[in-house]
Amino acid sequence: MAGYQVRPRRRQDVEGVAASVRRAMDLDPLLPLPGVELFEKVRRYQVSSTRGAISLSYGVEEVLEDGALACAMYDEIEGERVITLLLSADSYEDLEKRGGRARFSVAHEIGHAVLHADRLIDITKIDHKRRAMLRSDATPTPPYRDSEWQANAFAAGFLMPGPGLEYLEKASRLTPRALSRMYGVSELSATHRISAFDRNRVDILTGWR
Repeated sequence: MAGYQVRPRRRQDVEGVAASVRRAMDLDPLLPLPGVELFEKVRRYQVSSTRGAISLSYGVEEVLEDGALACAMYDEIEGERVITLLLSADSYEDLEKRGGRARFSVAHEIGHAVLHADRLIDITKIDHKRRAMLRSDATPTPPYRDSEWQANAFAAGFLMPGPGLEYLEKASRLTPRALSRMYGVSELSATHRISAFDRNRVDILTGWR
């Protein structure tokens, strides 16, 4: 699904951000994300914006707007700027079961928080009907300026880091099944990541250097 237009970022840049967030969270690039543990520890971290640092928080709601699996929402709570990562109840249950789809949802929303903090502030201040109009704008948005493409690219890199791809490649084991098992993602996500790696190998690995 197309998202909002944001400032342009190359794949290499998005991979670099994913690498820096992994390092800031002290997450080994050869190990899978911890899932529920990561989701419930986001309050330890902040993201940067032109308005200053913004704290992260998390929450679970029975049903999210438009039936979404997850979303990121900006708010000001007692004078503190906060981006809350929200999961639907079904997504949180899937995360507890180490489901690949829920893990991707969490990574995707972290991507929005890290990459699009300023845009989240602006969008939160626009009513739901106008937000829908912005998303349905007929003007095509190139992928590198699309918030959803960027968040998906971040999530793929955050979940399946370049060093892990390189490790499996050197061992002649870079297959969807092996990548899925290594990082606890679906084989479909692993297939897409390998396909992106085949097309953008230099950009992906450079982002992790």
